[in-house]
Amino acid sequence: MKGYRKLINRVMQPDDFDGAACRGLPCIRVASDSVVCIDGHRGLIEYDTTRIVARAKGRKIIVTGNDMLLAAFSKTQLKIKGRIFGIEFERTEK
Repeated sequence: MKGYRKLINRVMQPDDFDGAACRGLPCIRVASDSVVCIDGHRGLIEYDTTRIVARAKGRKIIVTGNDMLLAAFSKTQLKIKGRIFGIEFERTEK
């Protein structure tokens, strides 16, 4: 177990999320299977009750589920509610 803790500390540091936001990368928070918050999006590409696709720096963020809706939407943040099945990323730039 000693090596496990060392690995976890090396993989993710608390400041990693703050650094990602500062570089313009999207940050995604998931609350169970019912809420997804995306900070740093750059607009919607597709939106319906089973699939929402958001544009982000160098990638698309694809959220799939049932009965999904945009609970909140601003220039850089969006909140999706519904029954979330998955979140995928598709690179759009090298």
